Amino acid sequence: MSPWQRWLLWVASAVLVLTGLGYAWMRYLMPAGDPFSAYHHPLQPWALDLHVLAAPWLLLAIGWFWGSHILPMLRRQAPSRPSGLALVGLVVVMTVSGYLLQVSAAAALRTVAAWVHGISGVAFFAFLAGHTLLAPQPAPTGPTEAADRHLE
Repeated sequence: MSPWQRWLLWVASAVLVLTGLGYAWMRYLMPAGDPFSAYHHPLQPWALDLHVLAAPWLLLAIGWFWGSHILPMLRRQAPSRPSGLALVGLVVVMTVSGYLLQVSAAAALRTVAAWVHGISGVAFFAFLAGHTLLAPQPAPTGPTEAADRHLE
């Protein structure tokens, strides 16, 4: 994995989790200041717009990771790490529920999709953090690499 791949994945994920949680807080937890307004906070539409615009960047990062990291790990003879497999499943659930939120007209379907999207999005970010922090580190191959790793 290149540093650019990691950077794109983490920046897109961070923007999405922050804007998603911010939007959910404004939409569902803040009291409505104006009974005639569709928004509970002036930044609510901005949070939603930024969230929707950042989502393709996360999908781009995941697609980029697919060829260089995910697929090679799935093809290994040894069993893959459970957190990586969970991330692949969460990406599918999070993406499908996010699109359903944008296109569904039925209020009940939107409510279910919103809950599924929110829970899977937070779970994705938590699993991504755990997957990254608990990744096995390769052993240094020589004295120079060992010294370089110690400085990181």
